[in-house]
Amino acid sequence: METTAQARGTAQERLIAATDQLMQVKGIGHFNVSEICVLARVDYATMRNSFRKDELIDLAGMRAFSRFYRQAQKQATAPGVSLTQRITQFAACAQAFRAGIPGKGFQQLFLRLQASPTHAAQLTDWNNELWAAIIAQGRASGEIAATTDEATLRRFLMILVDALIDAQPGSDQTKLTALFIAGVR
Repeated sequence: METTAQARGTAQERLIAATDQLMQVKGIGHFNVSEICVLARVDYATMRNSFRKDELIDLAGMRAFSRFYRQAQKQATAPGVSLTQRITQFAACAQAFRAGIPGKGFQQLFLRLQASPTHAAQLTDWNNELWAAIIAQGRASGEIAATTDEATLRRFLMILVDALIDAQPGSDQTKLTALFIAGVR
């Protein structure tokens, strides 16, 4: 038999999962507490005793970012992949993640989470781990010079990925990536 604490934990997990699902389908701010409760199969009182809607959105957002970073980390450390492929795969993964939250949801979510010192620190840690993995793989394959400063590489990688994600009409992403790769050898 499930204890009260276990039942509360299970209900909380379902509430976070339901909020995550609604956020992916409807975007941020386009669903209400009743929809969360129905999808989670949790009564309103239990929800109110566990979370505020804003807390649920933040927790669901962190769950979504965690999924994204796990997937990106897996791609970044895949064997037999060139630095160019790692960068373009990460950009595609990031673009798909951003597009996966309807409307301006990604931007809203990112800004919300950045406003929380705890969430912002976790996002920074995940980001740093990901860039470190990409850089380490590039160094191991000889595609990045061992003498190149990691902080500088990270800044340039972030600029490059942003340019790949938000490509301007007529820009050549292959040439842009090749230019970066040539610069770090």
